[in-house]
Amino acid sequence: MSRSRGRRTAVKTSTGARSAASRRFEPALTRSVTAGWLLPVLILLVLSCLVLMALVTSPQGRPVRLVPGAASSTQTLVCGGGIPGTQLVTTATPAGAAAAPDQPMVISGEVAGEDRKFASQWAQGPSSFAFSTCPEPRADWWVIGAGGSQTHPSRMVIDNPRSGTAIVDILALSGSGPVAAPGLRGITIDPGQRLVVDLAQMIPSASDLALRVRATRGLVTVTTIEEWSHTVIGKPRSEWVPGQPAAARELVITGLPPQTKRASLIVANPTDSEVIVKVLAIGSSGTLAPKGAANLSVPAASVGTLDVSSAFDGKPIALKLLSESPVSATVRSVVQGDQTYGQVATGFAGSSQMGLPLGAQSKVIVSSLGRSGQLQVQAFDQTRQPLGEPISRTVDAGTTLAIDLPAGAAAVRVSGDSPNLVSGLFALHGKGASSGAFQPPAEVSGRPKVLPGW
Repeated sequence: MSRSRGRRTAVKTSTGARSAASRRFEPALTRSVTAGWLLPVLILLVLSCLVLMALVTSPQGRPVRLVPGAASSTQTLVCGGGIPGTQLVTTATPAGAAAAPDQPMVISGEVAGEDRKFASQWAQGPSSFAFSTCPEPRADWWVIGAGGSQTHPSRMVIDNPRSGTAIVDILALSGSGPVAAPGLRGITIDPGQRLVVDLAQMIPSASDLALRVRATRGLVTVTTIEEWSHTVIGKPRSEWVPGQPAAARELVITGLPPQTKRASLIVANPTDSEVIVKVLAIGSSGTLAPKGAANLSVPAASVGTLDVSSAFDGKPIALKLLSESPVSATVRSVVQGDQTYGQVATGFAGSSQMGLPLGAQSKVIVSSLGRSGQLQVQAFDQTRQPLGEPISRTVDAGTTLAIDLPAGAAAVRVSGDSPNLVSGLFALHGKGASSGAFQPPAEVSGRPKVLPGW
């Protein structure tokens, strides 16, 4: 916007000098002229900004981070089930409620601030135990360690709980490189529907698989159920293989058992060049490289495995991975003949809740990645009433400790004062074991904003 320039006109006096009266009135005249053109310019600028914001704002709204006391938003959790006898514990259902055998349980509602919902699922067999938290939908998933063979078959269940159509691509990697399979790109999942992928049929592989599910449209949840044939570890057993977050250069795997007969680190390298992964064990007395398992070389676009059993000495532990390129990973452990998987967790300051399997011996595993921090743990019974007083612990820098939960606990809340603290769960139930990780609340979308003309 431009403004035409006028010419100044000098006012002459008979004596050639300004009078005292004119000098007195000149500042007042100058302010009056300035206010006359400045106010319209400011109004035009404000109107222009409002128009620009309206043009660039999507009718679906934008992601926002919830602030305590702010307006509510919708949170959705999906329990995928898939194992016979699955039971649920959520903020909306009684602890131990039975899950539908072939349909997801979707928990959705308004939340505000840190007042978040939680949901978990578990199943117990004669000699096995499976446990999994129920996640929120997102666009990027990794599943590490699933099988695609007849002795280690797996099913991947992709749910679309939202009102719009989802489109996903599936990438599969094995120890030999990418697994070529037809029909894994541009898969459409209608609103409220699910897709079940039989990995042994669709993506056959004799070695462990790493699968990436990426939604190019919409948000989805991924539930993967594996089975182990009796020819491998005895009686057939089922387990949920946890979904891992996006690949990163630094990962912390928590929810690990203190002692195990066998522990394997499984790392997926989705890049087009070889990557060297540095392995560190965060133990009760400090952070050290495991004996004989300090590094793992993973070829491009493939999966690598390293025996890390030497890192487990009967005390609380977490594993930290460092690499120059983004990777995804898990630790598969064998406890009392049962399989359990570690989960990648993120440090956060604030609170997170988790439903617990009834009757299990559960403990919170917390690690400090940097400076020391304070963690408070509060257990709740089946009626959501506190079980005893909160337990507070100081976690020294670079160490891991365990906090036993009281018998009868059906839910637990952890509250930390530092983003350096990473927390997980390890549970023993009968002859089986399983684990989980506390995650920071996901960013959720506010109510849709509808603009004229859309």
